[in-house]
Amino acid sequence: MQIPRMIGIIIIFGAPAIVFGGLAYDLFESWLAVIGMEVLVVLGAFTTAYNACK
Repeated sequence: MQIPRMIGIIIIFGAPAIVFGGLAYDLFESWLAVIGMEVLVVLGAFTTAYNACK
């Protein structure tokens, strides 16, 4: 049951990715900032999912 839990955690991080991506664009008006924020959120999601499913 580790795989469904990992996928669920990654899906839950979708909402913060959308919110923080919009916030980054609003503050910096740069798509590069949005990509940087999305990379950070994805790294956080995978780190959380990996640690939760050890």
